[in-house]
Amino acid sequence: MRVRAWDDLEAYGAGESGVVAALPPSLCFGAAGCHRGPRRCGLLDAIVRRSTGRYNAAPAQDLPAIFWNGTEAQGVQMKWGWQPVWSKQLLINAQAETVTEKPTYKKYLHQRCIIPADGFYEWTPAKQPIMFTKPNEEPFCFAGLWIEAENQKRFIVLTTTPNENVATVHNRMPFIVQPGQYELWLSGDFQSVLQTPDKQQLKATPVQRELNNVKNEGAELIRPVPIQKELL
Repeated sequence: MRVRAWDDLEAYGAGESGVVAALPPSLCFGAAGCHRGPRRCGLLDAIVRRSTGRYNAAPAQDLPAIFWNGTEAQGVQMKWGWQPVWSKQLLINAQAETVTEKPTYKKYLHQRCIIPADGFYEWTPAKQPIMFTKPNEEPFCFAGLWIEAENQKRFIVLTTTPNENVATVHNRMPFIVQPGQYELWLSGDFQSVLQTPDKQQLKATPVQRELNNVKNEGAELIRPVPIQKELL
């Protein structure tokens, strides 16, 4: 899995602490009471409007994430993935169904975050990348956990069973948090959030194979390709 996300928080006014903005407890990420949708609310809006688009964000890269510091929500740069001492590989995701049970993740359940994006990619057996977005192409947020390691915050993305259209390509999908539950995930009853992932059907678009190389970047990567049976 790779994602379509945004770039450097410092590019739009983060101070030395890396804090972009502080939100009231309601967060106003398109939750009840905010009728403008997530694109135009609070800290998520700041990330979407003021930062540079990323079309091929991958593990081991720095990406914007939002976490609760005990008092307020903050936006910071976090590196995708962490490496426990027992592992030779970078851990980039964890199954939401077992995250409360496995010792590797259980001790970090109090350190939850959300990762803004407006799309993600999965690959068919023929190595054709498929981009999944909301039908209206609104941004959304993945559920994540974070740790402090090597003087930097690092995150992993939770995954869940796929909805119907993602299931045609992959047996897992990133755990998308329902907009009205951002506050709960960051600072409240996270257990209830784990029971109710956002599994709205997504728009599936075959896009350019240049995405297969993580070094490639740019809007041309998401130019649709003709849907041919051999691509899938």
